[in-house]
Amino acid sequence: TVRNITWENVKISDPLWYTVYVGPQQTIFENEAHAGCTLYPFTTTDCPTNALVSISDLTLRHVHSTGGYNPIPGVLRGNASNPIRRIRFEDVSIKSRASGAYLNETAYAADEDFVCENVADSTAVDAHPVP
Repeated sequence: TVRNITWENVKISDPLWYTVYVGPQQTIFENEAHAGCTLYPFTTTDCPTNALVSISDLTLRHVHSTGGYNPIPGVLRGNASNPIRRIRFEDVSIKSRASGAYLNETAYAADEDFVCENVADSTAVDAHPVP
């Protein structure tokens, strides 16, 4: 179980990948057959979530990010039978580089929204973009 976590007063410059990622781990273990989630959703749909991991009551407050080449600000992914619950965004702004230079060749180059799957009971106040 992951719950009751607050990220507050965070400034991020030029993130290397997603500014916000809440969901399955992005690593591969030798005994796992799938490719992991590092490039999800760009090149793979093989990114299973685990119903045994409960995630709830997370807060991002006064979190500001600028730069980075990924136009997608973040990923929020729970499991269909055990969704992520009660994520609160308060005064959160995420801006990638305008050109998205490294991703112009992908289907997601112009996408500026969060990837959200199986998230429930969440709120956003003064957040851009809104997840």
